[in-house]
Amino acid sequence: MHGAGPFFLWYLERDMKDKLQKTLTGMAAAVKDSVSDLTDSAKEKSMALIEDWLQVFPELEALGLEITSFGISLAISPALEVELHGPTEAFTTEELDQHIATYADQKYVLLVLKTIRRTQNLYLRFRETPQEELFVKIKVKVPPEVRVYFGRPMIV
Repeated sequence: MHGAGPFFLWYLERDMKDKLQKTLTGMAAAVKDSVSDLTDSAKEKSMALIEDWLQVFPELEALGLEITSFGISLAISPALEVELHGPTEAFTTEELDQHIATYADQKYVLLVLKTIRRTQNLYLRFRETPQEELFVKIKVKVPPEVRVYFGRPMIV
């Protein structure tokens, strides 16, 4: 019996290692499936959001903004990046108020218009008149991101 002790311990150790390996393999597969499901869900949500935003750009162009660049990045969560520019005189306080009232039921157009208004309000605190051009950068992802610049940004 004394000689069987090390063999028995070796057998238990090997058996435990095998069980542990099987458990870890099973857990890894479950995590991979969960991540894959999350990835697919994130992609679907992102693509649906991008599709929604594609309807917004003609409205923004009708307001006087011109698309200057359009791109997409593919990742776990895809993103659409669009830059627009237009003359600041098309977005005076009065014009913005009218546009905001007109597009009150279109949340994405409203998001852009309100971001322009907030940026303009802050910008005019230290400048009497805005730059001649307005630049808008929209990154459609979860969550969407809208940036507004008075004057050409030197940010890449």
